[in-house]
Amino acid sequence: MAIKNRALSSELLSPVAEEVWKPIFEVARTSKPPSSEGANIAIHLHLVAEAFKRQSLYHLTSEIQRQCDLVLRDIFNICTWPLSSSSYHNPKETSAQYLYTELSRKFRHQPVQDEMINSISKFLLQGRSLIRRYSQRLENLSVELDRIDQNDADESAVSSQYLSPRNGDEYPDHVNRYLIDALKEHSTCYPESHAVKYRDMAKWHHTRISLSNGVLADERFAEVELMIASQGMTLWQDISLYIPLDHSMNSNDETDHDMDLIPITQGAVCQMLEEKSYNRIRLRLDMNHQLHKFRDPEFLRYFISPGDGVQLSYILHHCNLSVEHKITLAYAISRSCWQFYDFNLMHARWTSDSIWFMPLDNHNKNQIPLRAYVSIPFHQQDQSLAEYLETGDYTHRYPRILFLGIILLEIGLGKSLGIEPFETSNLSLVAHTNKAHSKAQMRLNEFKKISWTDFSYKDVFVEAVEKCMDSRNFDDMHKTQKRRRRRFHSISKQPLTANTSIPKERRIALYRKVVAPLCWLANVGFEASREVPLITVQNLQRPKSTVLEDETTRAFWTSVKDPAFDTTNSVSQAGSWIDRLKVISGYVLRCQRLAKVTTRIRVAILDTGCNRDIPIFQNATISDCFKDWKDFAADSQISVDTFGHGTFMACLLLQVAPIVDLYIARIAVAQDQLELSEDNVVQAIKHAGFTWKADVVSMSFSFPKPSVAISSAIESVMRKSEKPIIFLGSAGNSSSDRGEAFPARHPDVIPIYATDHQGAFLRSNPTRSGDGPRVLGTYGDNIPELIYAEMKQFFPLGDFSPGTSVSTAVAAGIVAMMLSYSAALPALIQATLFEEILEKLRTPKGMTNMLRVMSQNTDHRGDFVNPIRFWSDKSKDKEVFLAICKALAE
Repeated sequence: MAIKNRALSSELLSPVAEEVWKPIFEVARTSKPPSSEGANIAIHLHLVAEAFKRQSLYHLTSEIQRQCDLVLRDIFNICTWPLSSSSYHNPKETSAQYLYTELSRKFRHQPVQDEMINSISKFLLQGRSLIRRYSQRLENLSVELDRIDQNDADESAVSSQYLSPRNGDEYPDHVNRYLIDALKEHSTCYPESHAVKYRDMAKWHHTRISLSNGVLADERFAEVELMIASQGMTLWQDISLYIPLDHSMNSNDETDHDMDLIPITQGAVCQMLEEKSYNRIRLRLDMNHQLHKFRDPEFLRYFISPGDGVQLSYILHHCNLSVEHKITLAYAISRSCWQFYDFNLMHARWTSDSIWFMPLDNHNKNQIPLRAYVSIPFHQQDQSLAEYLETGDYTHRYPRILFLGIILLEIGLGKSLGIEPFETSNLSLVAHTNKAHSKAQMRLNEFKKISWTDFSYKDVFVEAVEKCMDSRNFDDMHKTQKRRRRRFHSISKQPLTANTSIPKERRIALYRKVVAPLCWLANVGFEASREVPLITVQNLQRPKSTVLEDETTRAFWTSVKDPAFDTTNSVSQAGSWIDRLKVISGYVLRCQRLAKVTTRIRVAILDTGCNRDIPIFQNATISDCFKDWKDFAADSQISVDTFGHGTFMACLLLQVAPIVDLYIARIAVAQDQLELSEDNVVQAIKHAGFTWKADVVSMSFSFPKPSVAISSAIESVMRKSEKPIIFLGSAGNSSSDRGEAFPARHPDVIPIYATDHQGAFLRSNPTRSGDGPRVLGTYGDNIPELIYAEMKQFFPLGDFSPGTSVSTAVAAGIVAMMLSYSAALPALIQATLFEEILEKLRTPKGMTNMLRVMSQNTDHRGDFVNPIRFWSDKSKDKEVFLAICKALAE
């Protein structure tokens, strides 16, 4: 497509008519005798000029534009009369832009203006029949514009070729109805049709419908373009589905092509996906939901990359769409919203996160066809997606139209508004709708100030967005009329509810006020083309969905679903929990690699040091985790630990999360010296926060009483650090005679209690007084014997007792694991716009909420933080993402 730089004839005629009607009227009035025909021309020019002020460009048909061109040439002739052979301008040889420029010059310069008045006088002296021909063309244009004015007052009338659906845009109702029903039936996955069967296979194959569909040229069938995915989305099958437009047409109505059709049965789609034939399959659907396959498929236009695809929100963030692309995309989406407005396809909310694009395979690395898709919602309708919200303090009562307007606004701005999904927002439907509406209105004002270079019709795009933002534009006119009559005739009328059938006037209004202006822009503002353009996306996160990677991911989710994976059951071995956490951290590490996350979470351990010579630390993966060391107790330049407690804590953390950068601060030589090491702790806290820039600080020690200096150090780091820091503190091992220890009791520190592998809180935990929130505990016992044996070998006199020191180190590993996973998650599920939301996980409040979401209520004394059960309850990354969002919304 190519942009049209020339102005439309109506745009040129409008200012000319506004200027020229006055001098023509004045000349006609002062002529001897006065010229009634001249006055008639002047009056109709004035009417035309006023009419243009009331009309949008897309209201004007191509016929009106042709009449405007003729009238503009008539005015030029009148103002340059007489027409000699040398001065006559042939309309075919003189552009409307040239005529406009010449006439504008006559209006501005007095000498030339005098010549124009003289020419008008000479024209009005011509014969009545000649003047009448000029007058008649102007009257015809005035009548047409007046008719548009009258029709605009009648919502059901059509005054423009763009105010009614074009041929091929509107399907009969049965097409949409049969389409969704048939796809739900035939997209059902039949495991017996697949050579490889997996646990928890989806009930339906993921199916997406193109938003660029139309009716075939022979006008017998609607052609719908689909993409159907194999399990795991390792392959997308391109399908053209033909549905008869004639309701009565079925498989028995033979045509010339029927001999090329093969009936297919349920499960055939599964077989097609198994064959991986790399072609475009053509199917025909009859009114009995029977599918027929054409014998001869078509070649593929593109090789589509495996994986989810790319969301519109990602495209807007990483691609600089041209005006042409924005208009093409906005028109396709708005037209499809109108086409499917009252069908099941709208039962899932349309947002920039639910509109998908399919990247090309590695042949063209960063190119994506500008063809949008939406997924077919085979699941039950979301009750929050009622078409009309009659009751409640809503600022907009038509959520489908509101969110269409938000999508159009985002396309116009070239960036997503970042509106959080209703499901994870923790807001009521009223609050979520009103918040989204208010945010969109604010950004609409910003959009109005943006200039679209070399494109003069941006206001038409703005008008379409503005219409969406005001629900009064879509109120049922007939309903309003009935309400008026009810006042006088006491006519009873049942109020509308969310389940009431959608009035046809709503779809008519949606087309006229939103789709029509965008249709006009796509076809007049640009010269339309059927070619699908390719756009280049910067930093395209291409999903590496090879079979091997897909098998690895599937194997992980299958393993965590195994009942034996959960260590809280009575048959699991006591020390097996640490092996389960290794499986999860291994998956997190793979996720980081797939997402190309290179910055690791920094964890600082404040303890008795670390002896890096023990065998467990000789593993290359674990040894690479050690990044720095600082001795505040004895000023040793090398990493040492003569007591063993700090080494034990580092060992536990790296067993749980060998995916971190670890920093060791030695605050005491032995635990019995801790109460004399207050200044060491203060320096270590500041060093961890300001020098090491730690994300997590693990403190497996406790003071019997609060320390003002340590409190000040924690608060200083929390307040002045460049990024949030999570402090974890041991709640203490004082049984029931003493309360929660310090610094765990500090409000900026998350206190950690100890449990066994089944979630029972240890008796050594302190008793917390007061009515505060339930405490958080995790694994503080049942350490594998191999670890104990290694610690005893190097530290025969060391204290490696179960308790909150152990659970704090384990909790630090769990926290680091979740932070590492959240860093990879946006790229994994193509939700980069939620990076800001996920940043809340790095705060003490956000992580506390996350730990509670990961907890089980297994003991009356507190909540058992059990990441093993948390992960085993999920089936895919998106479910973990939703759980995290839920935690952060609390």
